[in-house]
Amino acid sequence: MPKQSKEQAEVRRQQILHAMFNCLAEQGYARVTMRDIAKEAGISVGTLYLYFDNKNEIIAALQQQSDDRVDADLRKPAGQTPVQELHSTIEYMLMEMEEPDVGPTLRVDLQIWAESVHHDSLGKLARQVLGDKTQMFAELIRAAQAEGDLPIALEPESLARVLLAIISGMELQKALEPDLKIKPIVSLLESLRQVLEENS
Repeated sequence: MPKQSKEQAEVRRQQILHAMFNCLAEQGYARVTMRDIAKEAGISVGTLYLYFDNKNEIIAALQQQSDDRVDADLRKPAGQTPVQELHSTIEYMLMEMEEPDVGPTLRVDLQIWAESVHHDSLGKLARQVLGDKTQMFAELIRAAQAEGDLPIALEPESLARVLLAIISGMELQKALEPDLKIKPIVSLLESLRQVLEENS
């Protein structure tokens, strides 16, 4: 194979990740083969193996790319207090589920979570992502407590896990019920935040 530039290699890598996403959304993890992925990407199976050893490696790369995108989108807006940042972060993560054509993304996410239970490499990445998000939320909760905007009695990591469970649970419900409206959930969480602030 002719030597590729880094840019060309990255284009091909993205081509493979896009193909894997489409295959997962259409067929499900168990039915997808490396041959399917290569066909969807328009490359040979041999070329595919130059980039990834197996489909778990492709899924891990796909998951990492998704998390990097979310992290970039969650950069703190100027002037927000910690409690406002916490709410806006939750709102962003929930309202993403209202985007048009979100169905394939939800189906792929659920499949990755399910496979993470059975595969060590995927499980390690999933735990790292969950740990990072838990820590991010917990730090915002501690900062909000320090400013008097949340009750000090709330244990930050436990509350962080509850909030992430709400987000994950809504993602599952939205995948099963595509017409489910997310905005009322966001409004409810805002009302709960106001109640907590009043009692802090």
